[in-house]
Amino acid sequence: MPHGIVIIMNPFRLSGSYIGLGIGIITGFFVYSAFSVLCEFFGCNILAYVFPFLIPVIGLLAGFGLHMLSVRIRKPT
Repeated sequence: MPHGIVIIMNPFRLSGSYIGLGIGIITGFFVYSAFSVLCEFFGCNILAYVFPFLIPVIGLLAGFGLHMLSVRIRKPT
């Protein structure tokens, strides 16, 4: 019998992260468009253009972190 830890990973568990990333990118695009229109009238600094793109990145990292927490570790029998 082999000794050690076997990690069982289901690749379909990451689909939630991919869906979250897609929704985050779409939301980030619309937020970026809204910021662009407002910045044309009121003037903005570079942070207003960078901030909307942080939303999908943080969403992907959070989704991947939740995926890694859901991976089950078991000892072989």
